[in-house]
Amino acid sequence: MLQDLSNALETWDIDNKNEKLPGSAEESHILSAIDNKISTLRSYIEKIEAGNHDLQEIFDLTYTDCHFIRGFGQIMGSQKTSHLGMLAELIADSARYFQTYSNYSMSYLLGLLIEKLAQVIKDLRKDKSTSLDITDVVSECVIYLKDPISEILKETAEKREARLSNSKAIQEKNVEAEKPAPSPQVSAKSTSKKLEELEEEQDEILDIPNDKVGLISDFCEEAWESLQASENLLIELENNPTSKELINELFRAVHTVKGGSRLIEIKKIETLSHELETVLDYVRSDKLILDARLIDISLECIKRIGIITDEVAHRGPVKTKINDLILALTSNDDTVEIDKQNIQSIEKSTPDETATKSSDAKPSDNKTNPTVNILREESIKVSADKLDTVLNTSSEVYISRIRLDNDQKLLSDAIEQVNQDIGALNKEFTTELSEIDNENINLSFIPKYQTDINMGLEKIAIHNANLQKNIEDLEVLSSRLQSGAMNFRMLPISNLFNRFPAQVRDIARQIGKKVELKIQGGETELDKILINQLADPLLHLIRNSIDHGIETDQQRVAINKNEIGQINLSAYYLGSNAIIEIEDDGKGIDSNIIAAKAVEKNLLSKEQASELSEKEIFDLIFEPGFSSADQVTELSGRGVGMDVVKTSINQMQGSIRVESKVDHGTKITLRLPLTLAVVGILLVSENKYEFAFPILNVEEIINVNLKTDIQNINDTLVFNFRGELVPTRLLSDFLGYPKNPKYEENKFLLILNDGENKIGVIVDEVQGQQNVLLKQLGNLIETAPFVIGCTILSNSKLVLILNVLELTQYNPEKEKNSLTQEFKEIDTNEHKRSLRTILVVDDSKMQRKRICEFLQIQGYNTEEAGDGFEALKVADKANFSAFFVDIQMPLMDGYELIENLRQSSSYKSTPIFVISGGHVNKDTILTRLEDLDVSNFYEKPVDLGSLLTELDIKLSIVKEDLQSEKEK
Repeated sequence: MLQDLSNALETWDIDNKNEKLPGSAEESHILSAIDNKISTLRSYIEKIEAGNHDLQEIFDLTYTDCHFIRGFGQIMGSQKTSHLGMLAELIADSARYFQTYSNYSMSYLLGLLIEKLAQVIKDLRKDKSTSLDITDVVSECVIYLKDPISEILKETAEKREARLSNSKAIQEKNVEAEKPAPSPQVSAKSTSKKLEELEEEQDEILDIPNDKVGLISDFCEEAWESLQASENLLIELENNPTSKELINELFRAVHTVKGGSRLIEIKKIETLSHELETVLDYVRSDKLILDARLIDISLECIKRIGIITDEVAHRGPVKTKINDLILALTSNDDTVEIDKQNIQSIEKSTPDETATKSSDAKPSDNKTNPTVNILREESIKVSADKLDTVLNTSSEVYISRIRLDNDQKLLSDAIEQVNQDIGALNKEFTTELSEIDNENINLSFIPKYQTDINMGLEKIAIHNANLQKNIEDLEVLSSRLQSGAMNFRMLPISNLFNRFPAQVRDIARQIGKKVELKIQGGETELDKILINQLADPLLHLIRNSIDHGIETDQQRVAINKNEIGQINLSAYYLGSNAIIEIEDDGKGIDSNIIAAKAVEKNLLSKEQASELSEKEIFDLIFEPGFSSADQVTELSGRGVGMDVVKTSINQMQGSIRVESKVDHGTKITLRLPLTLAVVGILLVSENKYEFAFPILNVEEIINVNLKTDIQNINDTLVFNFRGELVPTRLLSDFLGYPKNPKYEENKFLLILNDGENKIGVIVDEVQGQQNVLLKQLGNLIETAPFVIGCTILSNSKLVLILNVLELTQYNPEKEKNSLTQEFKEIDTNEHKRSLRTILVVDDSKMQRKRICEFLQIQGYNTEEAGDGFEALKVADKANFSAFFVDIQMPLMDGYELIENLRQSSSYKSTPIFVISGGHVNKDTILTRLEDLDVSNFYEKPVDLGSLLTELDIKLSIVKEDLQSEKEK
């Protein structure tokens, strides 16, 4: 299949031109179908990045959906859709080949393609044409995939040719076997294998003994850890090649890998690690000098062993070649070339797969100091399923504790009320008895009952105190369980940072620069989910620092800088956040150039550019398609990535800030939560709708007067917060739910801060603060604007937790002045409704409650009845403006009730709305009631919005023509 897709990595003529659909009848259906596939693919990408799903099924489903998009793009005549679909199909097919999306940043590329495809489909659905330039994404795919795809195609072609000429190959092999063997050439490195003895390399089919199959996961974990340490040790040896301690530590790490591979009989790893170990033994014996070439070969050996380890983890077969490396290790010939892997590829080992290392294992900042031995903490290996079980259990204990606490408070309130009632009763009873003048009345029983009641109350008080103590104990235990369980997910960020030194070295050498990466704060712990999600964004930022920031060594020497550029990657705690900084000492970012490029790309006008602050100018680099590079290189300059970096950080509830000074360097700061699992929230409500904000984003809570404290400046509502004008809106304006019809001048104003920007949100009530477990919405809800998750409160309510970052970036096309005109209009309607009472008749208490609560929120008065007989009695005692009547009810059904109401002079023309379940026949009901002037029929569940609209019209709350105009 891959050979049919190879032209996807070429730039097509249409990629940067305007494309118009031919106008076929099926276009709209095809576009809708592709849109649905895009949503499905996004869910697959989330599962791939989460890494906790069975990916075998996802491999095939992803390939099928990408093939679908490509095919239907061709059918409707959109070459851009077809090209993007073909690239996505190429990645999906390659993932099936490698059995992973970790290689060559394929999950990252697939995400880019899906988002670009979504933009194309959006344009086509809107205008039947698109001028979107997709060459940037195509170029990004070429950078990552050209070499590996070529290798796959070459290998596939060779295998196919080998099968076709099998008999000829056998004959040639026999002839070759009859020739006299040439005399062996022993290299100065003198290895145990001779080059002439190396057979033609074939795939290794894993033949692990049954009694050792269970050791595969243990071997892979140990190998990944040893390989990561080996890679970092080689980087340090490049600057300190004579350090015996570093060489010995490297030798031990390689020996560990060899020993493990021999145990479970992985021949290729054993062979390659043995040859590398032999060379290192010569180095530590001073028989060989560890020069740059040998370090290059050693690093490639480590990478190749890592790839084979991944293949072993996926149960093989081992397709990776090693003979070129063995030749390089065993030959004196410096011209021998090795088949290097693509340097842009992301390492296969993920942070959560790597065993936790102590902070002493991070590379030394002083390159002259010898590296101490890696200390391994005592640890126990626990499966992910068991960890998830513990986490879920701790979550339930936490929620149960909150509920129990709530129950205890209710019990205390009830006891207090009982005490008050008994006291009042005792006082009243004593007063009544004192007024009775009858000597024959026996009052001796009264003290006895008083004593019994008092004893009973004392027992309740004791039980209540015991309950309170048990709750306090449970709170301590649940907090410890919660903290301990959450620590399972916390990993040192060194598991991620340690992947970058070798990549920095390779990237710098590729473009002819000298760069040194220094790592600090590797012991800082983050949630493993965050660490996994940070890999691609950090790699992109480091790559940009090397390509855009660091000058060439000649340029650096000319301006009196050290010829070796420095990139500092550091992490530390700041409050309840983790700060990650990527700082280089390069040429910096010129804000004037950024502003000029933005004007050139029509992102803003010259006037707007002149008014921007330096921070706002730097933020422009995160705009989609923006690049200040004069030339496009293999690494950057295509305008793809920085917007994706910011989007990724935002999805982690983090923020990103750029600081730079020309000729001095650039610092990019990431601010992230330590975990996405437990958060402190502030509960608020407006119009009885409850929501929560992360407490870290709440800067201040202010009681404001809407008329005097909120100002309207240039059609924007603002609040003067300590001299800063903060944009302000009602919470309902963001989320689009009904506003509170009762206008009140005094409200609560929340000043929310996402780390960069502030916004004011107006609510009716602030209900308090809680620490809760953040739950994701699940796969059924792919996107929910302004929402980061949900939680369960002590009253068992499910409450959505809002994303402050999205709220601060919300910028509607037209500001609605909800605090003035709309309130006055709604207030008038609410006053009219308050004069009307509606009777809701239904045998379902839940249905009655739902309709009544909705009507009460809108301003109507309501009463309830459970059947027709009860409704008639209630209707005789009051005057109702309208009725909502269920048909099927006990005692007296809806038909009989409506007939009785119409016979009454009070309700001959009163609006009556019939409600019933979907299992009944609407036409049958309306035929039977056609002479009774029924206003309308609604099936359950009732559309409350439509019901309110018709009710308002029937009761002349609003005019019908005015209502129609508002709906338009």
